[in-house]
Amino acid sequence: MSPLFACSILAALSAAPAKPGPAAEPVIRVGLQIDAGAATVSSDGQVRIWRAGSGLAGSAFGPGCAFRLVPAVPPPHDPSESHPGLTLIASSGDTLGTFEEELLFEPLTPHAPLEVEARPYRGELAVHATREGGVTIVNAVRIDDYLRGVLPLEMGAGDATPASALEAQAIAARSYSLFYLGRRAEQRCDLLASTEDQVYGGMAVETPAGTRAVLTTRGIVATHRGRPIRANYCSTCGGMTEASDQAWRGERFPYLRRVKDRDASGGALCSRSRLYRWKVRWARPQLEGIVLAHLPEEVPEARRVTLGRLRDLRIVERTSSGRVRTLEVRTEGGTFRVGGDRVRRVVRTPEDGLLYSTLWGKFRRTADDGGSIELEGGGYGHGVGMCQFGALELARRGASAEGILRHYYRGVVLARWW
Repeated sequence: MSPLFACSILAALSAAPAKPGPAAEPVIRVGLQIDAGAATVSSDGQVRIWRAGSGLAGSAFGPGCAFRLVPAVPPPHDPSESHPGLTLIASSGDTLGTFEEELLFEPLTPHAPLEVEARPYRGELAVHATREGGVTIVNAVRIDDYLRGVLPLEMGAGDATPASALEAQAIAARSYSLFYLGRRAEQRCDLLASTEDQVYGGMAVETPAGTRAVLTTRGIVATHRGRPIRANYCSTCGGMTEASDQAWRGERFPYLRRVKDRDASGGALCSRSRLYRWKVRWARPQLEGIVLAHLPEEVPEARRVTLGRLRDLRIVERTSSGRVRTLEVRTEGGTFRVGGDRVRRVVRTPEDGLLYSTLWGKFRRTADDGGSIELEGGGYGHGVGMCQFGALELARRGASAEGILRHYYRGVVLARWW
């Protein structure tokens, strides 16, 4: 077994401690593609491919190699039979085999990372076929290397971005990652590389300022009672953050409280955000189509009836921060209630994206043509935890990373874990 293989992240992953201790930086598994039709992995250097659990060192390819991974095709005599396997195809077009096991890709050449669809990533890759007949590709990477590809997309990490805001974001993202280790076991990863968790772009998005923030805060975690906190954050809170159990029923964390996010003169810290205040307008048939299409996705009872036409949308309850806590949706087929942040998934923007926030007033017909419906609101995101535009403003006013974090996450302790 070569020294490179022996040091493989994935080879050692099964032996990693469940709760990382001092000097043990954990590895995180990030889902880059989930149940895709195919995947392409390449590298300018040498790559070793091995089968998970086989005990074999695998085979080395390159330097300079590319592979296409596609779901295995069932045999013609029984096309209905389930075959959760992968076919590995070289750039030459030669088929290298079909494998039921997870395939592990390890870069062997320094400074020649693995690439997925021509995007470079630190660490290693694990690829497996799904029961649904797709391909899932997971990046196994040490957490601080992962954060280098998170900060620029989650907060922006240019030289003009205040350093303490970037450091606060690094600690929040690191804490969130540790809290959710093992979260998506059914997909064989911890987090997704999208807004479902934290947006992650790998090496292509890294910046010097973002990397400095990660290295400056290396291993520092926001904790509560000795455990990493679920450090939720959003773009723009609109002047008041939200308590976790108000956005997601039953999910109460003492450090995720409602926080007044204003300065001494009453000005909102996030007022520089373009979505601090916003206005959305739908044609009535457009809003009706959006609500009826997405209501069954969020309310199981709505799947069991014929909804018919939309009759009314009514706010039943608000949270203490002024956000919509319960929305009543009346249709010809029945009346349904949607709670917390799920409201944004039912009442969407005209472009069919999530509504910016749940901090809004009442629906009203426009004065110009009664066929349109307008809504005014404020903020962008669920509103829980750190407000990123607020953090940027606090940093501009001289707040440290610790000061920013203590403002948004009440009662936490910062600790160095590695």
